[in-house]
Amino acid sequence: MIFRYGCINTYIIILLCGYYLASDAFKGVKQINLSGSVRIFLILFIVSYGISFIINISYFRFGDDIFESYHIIAFFELISCLFLFTFIVSVCNSQEDIYEYLGFMVFAYLLSSIFSVIQVVYPKYGVLLESFIRTQAIADNVDRGFRAYGTVGGFELFAEYSAIVLLSSCSMMFISVGSRKKIIWLCAILTSVIMLFMTKTRGPFVGLSICFSYLFIFHTRTFGLKNIILFLLGVVISIGLVYIAFKGSKYNVIDALLNTNIDVSGGKFDTRSKVWKYGYDYLMSMDINNQLFGVGPGIKSGTALLLYFPHNLFIYLSISLGIFGSTLYLVWFVWIGFSRQGKLRQDKSIQLTTIFFKAIIIFFIIDQLKIEYTRESNYQQIIWAYFALIYMQIHKFSVIKPEILETETNFALAAGCFHASHRPGGNSLEKRLPIHDNA
Repeated sequence: MIFRYGCINTYIIILLCGYYLASDAFKGVKQINLSGSVRIFLILFIVSYGISFIINISYFRFGDDIFESYHIIAFFELISCLFLFTFIVSVCNSQEDIYEYLGFMVFAYLLSSIFSVIQVVYPKYGVLLESFIRTQAIADNVDRGFRAYGTVGGFELFAEYSAIVLLSSCSMMFISVGSRKKIIWLCAILTSVIMLFMTKTRGPFVGLSICFSYLFIFHTRTFGLKNIILFLLGVVISIGLVYIAFKGSKYNVIDALLNTNIDVSGGKFDTRSKVWKYGYDYLMSMDINNQLFGVGPGIKSGTALLLYFPHNLFIYLSISLGIFGSTLYLVWFVWIGFSRQGKLRQDKSIQLTTIFFKAIIIFFIIDQLKIEYTRESNYQQIIWAYFALIYMQIHKFSVIKPEILETETNFALAAGCFHASHRPGGNSLEKRLPIHDNA
């Protein structure tokens, strides 16, 4: 069966994005807008997966479930993510495009939230949804009632997704002009907050607290003290409304949040520190080649290779792709979020969007200390779509490149000298331009 090596989303992305990029390349219509640094990163991602696969290929047999269901699928998922990243970068040509694509992604999240709410509140109808859309809301095994899974395969991943959408919506609300647009984005913020509570996961709240502290402490002048106070007041009111709405019901999400523990595979681990130790001990028990390059790019929990997910992306990547792969990913996260060349543009809307995108990267790195985004293919693709927008915003649209800045400066200087030469007493450019004699 053609889809045995990945889900239909993966193949659709590869086919459509591949066709678009290839057709433009053959026609010479458009050049892919990737810097040399990004090209190197994308090549190294493929190399890290390839090395991890090749050095362990002697352990696999073609036809073996681990070989086919995990490692080959992981490679196809990576290719789909890189294709999607490249596609978005190639079609995103302006700041307005960033806002449009961001709006589309928030709209897709809102649809996912609607399906999740139906599944939580009306489980019997949710069963019908599962036949068409991958969405879940299950009663977990520590008796916390139902938890929203969304359409990304896990309540922790959906909680992280909700927090990223919350930050995205906040950026759009701050830059929107007109009360109608602000109300629309406020509704998106409230939806993401409600869904965060319905996942009953505490981790994202910690990450969001750190992110908003970063935003409001280091960028107070950009936001304005009045806006910060109003925003924080809105957060308090929202939490209060959520508490009142769910108080006394089986969906008492706040009480559940305060009593959340991890429970892995029948209750072997009751805290993350223990499952982290399991992952670290597993990593240290591997031979040197596997420690450097991993035991295979697509390892899953419940197999002979790894009984339990370590609930930490960097431990997981160190096991699957080795120290080489995990370091590559960490450098990528830091580079895409915080490395830029050029002077920051003075447009306030651009500055606010850039600041929030940096906050998304900060949040993502923090939250990945307790979960692995690589668990589910469709969530990986969502994250790489955000990577594309973040790359274009921080590395392309938020800065004036040094060469452009130099051109603009020279033009302004020449224009200033021209005007000066036509003032009374000014008869030539040479009088007002410094002459450097190198003789």
